Amino acid sequence: MDGRPLTITTSTVKVDISKRAELEAHYGMTPKEMFPKPKGASAEEFAEATFEAARKVFLKDGYHAHINFLLKKGVLVQLAESRIDDPGQKYLLSKKLGDHVRLSGADAVLLIDEIWTAPFDPAFPYRGAAEAPNRGEALAASLAQRDGDIVRWTAQIHRDGDKVTLGKTRRERGGAAFHFAHVYEAWGKEIPAAWRATGA
Repeated sequence: MDGRPLTITTSTVKVDISKRAELEAHYGMTPKEMFPKPKGASAEEFAEATFEAARKVFLKDGYHAHINFLLKKGVLVQLAESRIDDPGQKYLLSKKLGDHVRLSGADAVLLIDEIWTAPFDPAFPYRGAAEAPNRGEALAASLAQRDGDIVRWTAQIHRDGDKVTLGKTRRERGGAAFHFAHVYEAWGKEIPAAWRATGA
């Protein structure tokens, strides 16, 4: 940070239907294949299918944007892509996400993003993965549910020059996810004490 106040801007983007055939050819997927679960499927079913589609997008493009999917009764009601230039913006975006959840009535939020990974080093207990010298990368999805636990899907990213591959998808339930703190607040859901203990 350089002392300047942090700001975020939002804009509404309409989908250009004329580019549908071009995008289908690029990714090798139709919209139905990208979101294969029927309306009303559970949030976890939607998240799992969407992460599989995200793997294909990542392998084609070599990266994946930071995207939040807001769901209501298993139906996608809002999709928001964020571009983060400063770590401090993450707090503002988290707060804005809580506002969107409150206004839309969403009962689940799925975040798909690329993350840094690193094993815990007791010699540097407060060092984030991004600062670790032996850090790795992963494609990750985190699902917050008003009436359920945090669920995560991750796949390690392996780079060899311009070539990228992904490891096997791992699924975990529970754990801290402070990105969703304001989402929990919008739901009137208490942040678990275990989150505060990890500081993650």
